[in-house]
Amino acid sequence: MFPITALLGIGNKLIDKLIPDPEAKALAQLELAKMAQDGELAKMANETDLYKTEQNNLTDRLKSDMGCYWDSLRRFNLMKNMWKRTA
Repeated sequence: MFPITALLGIGNKLIDKLIPDPEAKALAQLELAKMAQDGELAKMANETDLYKTEQNNLTDRLKSDMGCYWDSLRRFNLMKNMWKRTA
């Protein structure tokens, strides 16, 4: 999980680059600071970590399923070849 200070730094850099209006920039930075105080940034970072974990689990399950598929296909082809030889 990212430390809150790192998230604040990234957020402030994004605000500086994306919001040219000084008044809107100040409001955005204030909102970011409020989110950090309320723990909202920590929740968002945690949700991001949960998403990454779930994505990795899904990828592992898909790899496993594909391995089973290829094994089944290989067995089918072996059986098909055996039937051709006996016929």
